[in-house]
Amino acid sequence: MPTADPEYELLHAVAELSRLHLLDAVRVHGEAGPDGFVTGYRVRLGDETGQQIERHVYVTTSPRGGERQGVLRLRDESGDERAVWVYPNDPRLPALVEAVVPPRARQLLAGFDPAWADDDVDPLDLTIAAYRPGKRAVVRAVRGSRRAYLKVVRPGGRAERIHDRHRAWLAAGIPVPPVLGFVERGVIGLAEQPGLPAVEVLDRADPASLLGDVDALRRRIGSVPSEVEARASLSTRVDWYARRAAELAPELDRRIRGIRRSVSARLGASTPDRVTIHGDLHLGQLFVDPAAPERVVGLIDIDTAGLGDPADDEAALWAHLVATAAHARASGAAATAARADLVADAAQARWAGEHDDADRARRIGAIAATHLLGHALTGSVAPHDAVEGAELLLAR
Repeated sequence: MPTADPEYELLHAVAELSRLHLLDAVRVHGEAGPDGFVTGYRVRLGDETGQQIERHVYVTTSPRGGERQGVLRLRDESGDERAVWVYPNDPRLPALVEAVVPPRARQLLAGFDPAWADDDVDPLDLTIAAYRPGKRAVVRAVRGSRRAYLKVVRPGGRAERIHDRHRAWLAAGIPVPPVLGFVERGVIGLAEQPGLPAVEVLDRADPASLLGDVDALRRRIGSVPSEVEARASLSTRVDWYARRAAELAPELDRRIRGIRRSVSARLGASTPDRVTIHGDLHLGQLFVDPAAPERVVGLIDIDTAGLGDPADDEAALWAHLVATAAHARASGAAATAARADLVADAAQARWAGEHDDADRARRIGAIAATHLLGHALTGSVAPHDAVEGAELLLAR
């Protein structure tokens, strides 16, 4: 990590708080969200005796809430505030420690099913299946033949709401994982979801059939009553994403400002629909039949769901396909990249040319353009490619 990076000084300050020295740092996570941007680093620290330890440190912009124990808050030269913490002491997920430390995780699981407390079985094996700093984490638990997942969320009633939502969606025929129970501290126990994530078998899926199944699932979701709001649209912070993208690629500043103006104009001149949406729809959330990878058999991570604009789900899915194709090309997975491009093109054709509602199609394009800027910040899509793609979307 170059010492010129503005976050290097923040990491250095974290090391000094522990009376250690920052030896090096490697970026391992980057994620844009409605509340700002989170970056994770694997850092190597040393003490005065030459001993070294490795930690994962996270830096977030625009942190909410007041002072928290173990969290360093500073402002950068632009005036943006940042918060820094060391995993697993996520200030917004206080129950994360309980889910990743085996003895404590075993107690949680035993509360859902006493059989997990049986001493005459294999040791408990825990794997971090997903972690979105400050938002949620999913821990896979295996003990003998038993399989379960611990989803960690923010406290304050979220665990109970997600538990109840799973039960309601299952009753409505939507194939989400059954719930095992919940604790108010912010943990939900979930059964294993059958099938495979669509992104893992995308190279074998027929684009039209897959998108048809996704659309049918979205219509069923839209028919489920909801009294809460879905996750805020990424487009609500287009100004912030545009500013950060311009800082990342100053040579594209003029074009990025044009994208920001076009997105704001389109969204300001339209009226969104209001139905129940997933709120964070992408290929990793959709599970398919391994033998027929265009057939959707499951859906996960519905804690972002609620009333919202269906254009958000369509835009997020399309932008994730673009990012998947870019990542696959960079990794040498040509077949997956080609299929992701095909599915992305087919998805765009559906909302750009087949929707009767032209206003909704314009909204999808504007929100998708915002997602591309977000993917540029995470490194999933090169800034020039993101800007060019956003311009093409808005030109249409």
